[in-house]
Amino acid sequence: MPVPVETAIQQYTREIIYGKIPRPKGCCPRCLLHPINFTLHECRKRTFRYIDGNFVKELMTLLPRWKCSSCRKTFTVYPSFASPYKRYVLEDIEKISKKYMGDEQQTYDTAVNNKGSSIGYEEKGDKNVDHFLAPSTLWRWIRWLMNTKNSSK
Repeated sequence: MPVPVETAIQQYTREIIYGKIPRPKGCCPRCLLHPINFTLHECRKRTFRYIDGNFVKELMTLLPRWKCSSCRKTFTVYPSFASPYKRYVLEDIEKISKKYMGDEQQTYDTAVNNKGSSIGYEEKGDKNVDHFLAPSTLWRWIRWLMNTKNSSK
């Protein structure tokens, strides 16, 4: 059974806090060489958004930054639920994009709804919703997914 994304983020954060950080394998993404080792440079805070029912929620985690012993440059290793430059978790991006792409009746407006209700952003500590997931967000996700698939060929 798949682990809910909220649980995955919390488990990942606990592992980072307790020092169970897996070292990168293979070549450096910056210089493309196979260094002697990678050293942990720092861990930076990063907040991810995920969709839970009709709400967009946020969770903070830590992302390890590694330094290459060959080029001395740093890079970030992202967990399986995340992608660079994206605030939302990959699972939600892919799920809503597939919902739109898999049904000719879907529009951007209807695809960003959950069971006919808009998906809204909770205010910190308050259940009042004052803004909702924009249909243009889905459009950007689909373009990004298409560009990612094309660049990996």
